[in-house]
Amino acid sequence: MAQYSKPTPGEGAYKSPWLQAHFDKLASLKTGNEGLCLADVDGKGEGSLVVADATGKLRVFSGVRQRSEHPIASQGEPCAVTSFYADDRLPRVPAVAVAAGPHVYVYRSLRPFVRFTTPQIDIDKKEIEIWRQDKSADETRSSLRSLHDDGACLSPRSLACLPMEGEQLEDHVQRCRSIPFSTQDVVTCLSSVKKSLDEPDAQGLLVVGTESKLCLVLDPTCTNITARVRLPSAPVAIKTSGVFDVDWRAYVACRDDRVYTLTSGEHKGSAVIRRPHIELETAIVGIAPGDKSVYVATADSSIRCFAAKARKQFTLHTPEPITNLERLDLKGQREAILILAALTNGDVRMYRGKDLVDVLRVGERIAALACGPYSREVNTLCLVTKAGGLIVKMLPRRHELATATYGGGPPPEQDIPLDIPKKKKKKKTKLYLDQTEREREMAPEMHRRFQQETVNLQVTTAKAYLELLQRGEIAGASMPQKEEEDAKEEEEDKVLVDLRAVVKGLGPFFHLEVEVANLGDESLLQIPILLSYKPEKYKSPKPLIQIGALVPGVPLKCIFELECLDVQAVDEEVEIQVLPSQLDDVLRETDRLESDVNFSALVMSRVTMPQSSML
Repeated sequence: MAQYSKPTPGEGAYKSPWLQAHFDKLASLKTGNEGLCLADVDGKGEGSLVVADATGKLRVFSGVRQRSEHPIASQGEPCAVTSFYADDRLPRVPAVAVAAGPHVYVYRSLRPFVRFTTPQIDIDKKEIEIWRQDKSADETRSSLRSLHDDGACLSPRSLACLPMEGEQLEDHVQRCRSIPFSTQDVVTCLSSVKKSLDEPDAQGLLVVGTESKLCLVLDPTCTNITARVRLPSAPVAIKTSGVFDVDWRAYVACRDDRVYTLTSGEHKGSAVIRRPHIELETAIVGIAPGDKSVYVATADSSIRCFAAKARKQFTLHTPEPITNLERLDLKGQREAILILAALTNGDVRMYRGKDLVDVLRVGERIAALACGPYSREVNTLCLVTKAGGLIVKMLPRRHELATATYGGGPPPEQDIPLDIPKKKKKKKTKLYLDQTEREREMAPEMHRRFQQETVNLQVTTAKAYLELLQRGEIAGASMPQKEEEDAKEEEEDKVLVDLRAVVKGLGPFFHLEVEVANLGDESLLQIPILLSYKPEKYKSPKPLIQIGALVPGVPLKCIFELECLDVQAVDEEVEIQVLPSQLDDVLRETDRLESDVNFSALVMSRVTMPQSSML
């Protein structure tokens, strides 16, 4: 009986298992591969497609329709979007980060929450002197060109001046001399990495790449920089893997056709560039992390797989040039990692390692693609065509694409062992034979001596430890009985209160949300909460809030309204103090308590305020 062989992917008789769930050719989407992400924006277990459109809008799709549309407060086009969990609160709702110009906008529940601004670029002192000199436009351009030829990094205003001539040059020089010398950095790529746990809904950190060759790792609040790395070239794409506090990797593709690997430094929370680098001969098109490896697509229609220490494992060749590269974590009866490569002819080729497992024919050139859970399906492929259409493909739940076997892969001759002659065994020397015979004859005595030396080492160690205890050189080894009783009484009298604070808003008006919980066994009555700040920097209409009763195990929330008086205030701290209930008499005598008065607080927390923006 003849066996039926499955057709190879790409042949005329082959049919892809992907089902077409939705196709909207009038979606009018304009974005790149970094402008798509799939996220559960409501925390209800249903994935949505978030698109950072080139028109300056954040568009959200759920099911077969567009759910909402949100304008992005930036003059430039958004370049990247990603989702991450910014905190550990329940229910688990991810935040969406959008990079546009020099800013990264963070949305929570599809509402603006916080904005991060990249640090300013340091301008060359010689360039500033040239602009301040009272020279003609032609002389200024000649001086800037000489400085550029010497290898100096010029600002955008100077680079724009080099090719200009005539009246255009004069107008540009006069206009730039009246503008202050400050250049803002621009975000080029964006990604996220898990902070402390390798879980799907674990807290994450944003990883930002800028035009000034910087790679920044932000804290969970997206207001401060946790780690900073200077790259040899400007980054264009970032893919991460691992956990930041344990062991993580960030694969950064740069414009010099190299892929740099960032990892943990010597100190906790630091990052360094790991050597060697991955050097390529042609331009990088896409990058996707695999299982302990990284896949890099180049402009010569090839995909290269590199392992640790930049060792190349294999190369895959495609029939057409590659436009996008993405990773698909296949969920189902068997989990697997697939690498998806979109080609210029509209095909999406899917690889598992070296094997080609599927070819999906779209029929149109693909501008962007994203993989992950969408709606209630876990294996979904969202495609945006060059014409602006939206295509949603879903894989049947019973189809085991991870175990499919098709043509391609290694040849069968690879499993045949080679006939390599074995080396002759070396003859054992007379000294080796004598030592072996000696060990056999004196084995009991050698064992007794080993046991005796082990016991002597244990006795010597115990004596040394006893001497240290008697001299009191070991911290915490002994404590007088009176000190122990005083410590117990202090612990009994201590009131256990938990305090958490979150800053909301972009400024100049902020909401400081404070959550207080009683961790003790007894209820606390008439508990004041005081907000302390610098009067010249901030202003609050009500810096003191009093809680009537704080029951154990029931957290309470209160909100302080805070107005920023100084827009240039950066990294200013405000203090939140939970005061004891003995201040009832003070509260009765005065209606308003000034924020600069200090008391012995039960618990105190300091919050770093973000820089205010005048919106």
